[in-house]
Amino acid sequence: MKLNIQKSLLLIALILGHTSVSIASVLYFEDDTIATSSVPGALTLSGLDVQTTTVTSVTDFNTQLASQSWDLVILGEQNNDIFSSISGLDTYLGNGGSILGTTWLDNSGLSALLGASGRSGTNGTNIAIDSHPIFAGLSSPLMLANPGWGIFSSSWIASSSSQCLGTLGSGCAVVEGNSGNSLLLSGLFDTYDVSDGNILLSNSINYLLNGATGPVSVSEPGTLILITLAMAGFFTRRKRS
Repeated sequence: MKLNIQKSLLLIALILGHTSVSIASVLYFEDDTIATSSVPGALTLSGLDVQTTTVTSVTDFNTQLASQSWDLVILGEQNNDIFSSISGLDTYLGNGGSILGTTWLDNSGLSALLGASGRSGTNGTNIAIDSHPIFAGLSSPLMLANPGWGIFSSSWIASSSSQCLGTLGSGCAVVEGNSGNSLLLSGLFDTYDVSDGNILLSNSINYLLNGATGPVSVSEPGTLILITLAMAGFFTRRKRS
């Protein structure tokens, strides 16, 4: 009987150890794009098991943001002042949420929320990278190109509590704010070379999820079935003994 019990417990342990998956919930919204956004490709390249909800309006974004606890919010304010109509994003961030964002504005409130105190210039094209993990696999200069925007990049000024990552002109290429829970990119999501943009955003997504909130570990339905069968076998053996 002791041997059978040990076998059943070992089976349960193996199932739990090898069939659980990490799923990160991601809420994604860009108000507009002209060229190809780097976000979808970055989510694929990240290697993470993500469940992405893509919305196309501020109303839907507000509804979805309030509907659950998201591991990551990806927000592109690319053509309009949408932040003034968004509700609850500051609360989400204050409660430990993570945001990857970009904006063409320096006065809508989004840049300040993500750790910038202003910007020193616009429409720069040459990003000098540094050794921060979000730039892994990239070469300097990282080039930006304007697909047709009036303002397509911002040289950010990091607030006193934020960190400046890389440089664009006389400002920051990326601002890391909110104790590492937010990244504000200088270029809009569709201003990068497709390959470079996918790498930069993939690194940024991994950095925010692994260093801030992290993916949530859950069990697949098949795993639960196998555990149930293993437990049934354990109790059957115990009863017969």
